[in-house]
Amino acid sequence: MKSNSIELVTEFDSIGVPIGTQTFVTHPTIKFFLVYECVSFLASLKTNPNNNEMHQMVDLVIRIYDNQFTKTQIMNGLDRQNAIIELYEQILFVASGKHIDEEVSSEVKGTSVKSWEDYKNNLKATIKDMTKDGNQSVNTVLDMPFYFVFDELNGESKKKKQVSSMFEAFGM
Repeated sequence: MKSNSIELVTEFDSIGVPIGTQTFVTHPTIKFFLVYECVSFLASLKTNPNNNEMHQMVDLVIRIYDNQFTKTQIMNGLDRQNAIIELYEQILFVASGKHIDEEVSSEVKGTSVKSWEDYKNNLKATIKDMTKDGNQSVNTVLDMPFYFVFDELNGESKKKKQVSSMFEAFGM
């Protein structure tokens, strides 16, 4: 799993010049629900974000990093000139699936979508397929790590030989 990082200013001198920073790193597993939320947000974004959309972006980034920092820390810690771009790139990292491994994403790269709305609709179809075939609830699917969902879609779990005992699994 690939991770992403964000650097926030944590200390300023007496005239407001940054003197200390802290880097935060995403966790290796990101829930499918969060991926879906990021895609939905990007699909709904038509122009430059307004005030409400800015707050949504901040909240999404905080959740992407599993609450490693607060809203105040991110609002004070980002450079005002690059804050919107940084928030957007963090959301795009999750929504585009850049955090999954190359071998899983190679099949996905062959699929093209024309818009974030198309991508969102593809994710909706995936959720429907998984709930229909797997007899799972929507919440169960959305709570799955994103990597696991793509592993399932690629059929990796179906390629693995099913065994009935631990002895068979270890070749005994």
